[in-house]
Amino acid sequence: PLMVGVVALTVIAVVVTAVAVRFHWGPGGAIFQLFGAGACLSLPATASTFGAVIGIGLGAVLFSLVVTTVLSVRRIRARDVFAPIDPVSLGTASAEVLLTTGIGVFLASTVAAVLVHGHWYWATVAAVAAVTGKDLHARLARGTLRFLGTAVGVALAACLFALQPPLLVLILIACLCQGAIELLVMRNYGLAMMLITVIALTMVHLASPEAPGALAFDRLVETTIGVVIGSLVTIGSSVVLARLKPAD
Repeated sequence: PLMVGVVALTVIAVVVTAVAVRFHWGPGGAIFQLFGAGACLSLPATASTFGAVIGIGLGAVLFSLVVTTVLSVRRIRARDVFAPIDPVSLGTASAEVLLTTGIGVFLASTVAAVLVHGHWYWATVAAVAAVTGKDLHARLARGTLRFLGTAVGVALAACLFALQPPLLVLILIACLCQGAIELLVMRNYGLAMMLITVIALTMVHLASPEAPGALAFDRLVETTIGVVIGSLVTIGSSVVLARLKPAD
């Protein structure tokens, strides 16, 4: 049932965010986990396909860790890698983050699932982006950059699909975009989102070919839904906290 998926993504978002806050995991938010879980929820699953997803995912993670370790071995010391991290207690500020994340993901996924039906989980990812940040300004800026980057990325992906390049060309473009994303994501979130959108649409198109126009429409509309709802929840949370804050 659809609402089971909505509730499942909400729980995943809150739990992952809580763990990330407590143990200093970065980047903040549950964007990657929601994207993976939503993609799996949107496709029919069997025991064999589930096993394949787990195997491929773990293989990719292990490969990335090996490459990162090899490249970093000269710059870090073993005691730095295995040094204990002091957990952060989940106080009032953390509770606000968890509550805002849960409400934003639940509302965005529900609205997107009812209005658009397609890749509704994209709205949850956009909502998380709009509720993640150290303060109101950072959250609204992040949501705005996600929308603008997605809009430009959708246009680029539409042009790419119109050219109908060979499969190997699409894969090469995706690899190049991924490399550029790693260089940009911590410096300019908007530009990174532009390339992330191209990759996301390309991978979805390769996995389950559908009309490029419909795919681009889904991405733009659902991102808009997520950013708008996430931003409204963020503003609402800020207003509530301001009213609850004791006067000096």
